[in-house]
Amino acid sequence: MTPSHDSRPNKRYRYYVTRPDQVDGAPAWRVPAHDLEQLVCRRLAERLAERGFILDLSGQRDIDAAQLQQMMAKADLAATTLRSGADEQRIEVLPSWSSGSTLAKTASASRSARAG
Repeated sequence: MTPSHDSRPNKRYRYYVTRPDQVDGAPAWRVPAHDLEQLVCRRLAERLAERGFILDLSGQRDIDAAQLQQMMAKADLAATTLRSGADEQRIEVLPSWSSGSTLAKTASASRSARAG
């Protein structure tokens, strides 16, 4: 889906629309942006509570208990922001969790602290 908007006097309507190459001649779907964004944030917040998801996202299998605890704590903070944070806060959280970079930094810092 691709973000789009329509402007009317004193109001801007944001929505997502399916791309023409994805609908095989069917009419495009238009979904209100707020509804879709809430759904995505809620689902990601649910997944961030799952240890298996966090391990998969980190890309590591040799994580000790302390590392996992740090990762789960960061995931819990992110999930709280996704559930109840302001839009600006959610926008800051999403890119780092979708790429797994937050977990990679946590694991790297934890390994460095143990080695030093």
